[in-house]
Amino acid sequence: MKTIAGILLLCLAAPTSAQVKGWPSERPPRPLAEHPVKFPPYAVRTLANGLQVVAVSHHEQPAVTLRLLVRAGAAEDPDDKPGVAELTASLLDQGTTARSAEQIAEARMRLARVGIEGVRGYLEGGMEGWAQVGMNVATLWQMTAQDLHGRLPALRVLDVRRESEWQAGHIEEADWSPLDRFPVALPDLDRDAALAVHCKSGYRSMIACSLLERAGYRNLINVKGGFDAWQQAQLPFVKETPVQA
Repeated sequence: MKTIAGILLLCLAAPTSAQVKGWPSERPPRPLAEHPVKFPPYAVRTLANGLQVVAVSHHEQPAVTLRLLVRAGAAEDPDDKPGVAELTASLLDQGTTARSAEQIAEARMRLARVGIEGVRGYLEGGMEGWAQVGMNVATLWQMTAQDLHGRLPALRVLDVRRESEWQAGHIEEADWSPLDRFPVALPDLDRDAALAVHCKSGYRSMIACSLLERAGYRNLINVKGGFDAWQQAQLPFVKETPVQA
């Protein structure tokens, strides 16, 4: 019985050996040739509390994104305070002394409504804090709805509201390009001519002006109060006529 079992085992193993012998051999791909890596320009600042800030400039969106890196884990604990690094990391979602976790969540929600997502922090101290550490700032001209009306039709107007808002009513002389399309395609307008930009209340138009300025527009004006201010001043506007089937 043992002899028969041994013969059967050899018979079963033979095809397996034949398959392995002809099996194609593979090797990991060869590493690519070395090439230099260019990092974007950055500035390093150390705050009064010892926190080191590394500022890297990107120009895709008019937003300030902060990423906080915390050395957490037992390897980073002081010798006399075990567990302090893990405890610090666990408190990061509890808000700050200036903003509660609910306020930070609300700010992220408002940004998401106008197409800015992936926000990982906020600038504590606002623009004043930004300027105090020596970072560059820019300014933007603004005008009222009445001033805009007085300069029509010589001054070009860009409406950056959503399509439903545009159809409900808009300035007759205005061009239309909604803000949520800016990441895909910016409006194709004269970049040297004066351009008044407006939305519903003035919030989205500020973001639009920043994006346009980064794209090379040099004579931008934000309309304070947006289309709400235009309507409150009882200035004329038109509505889109639905297409009849």
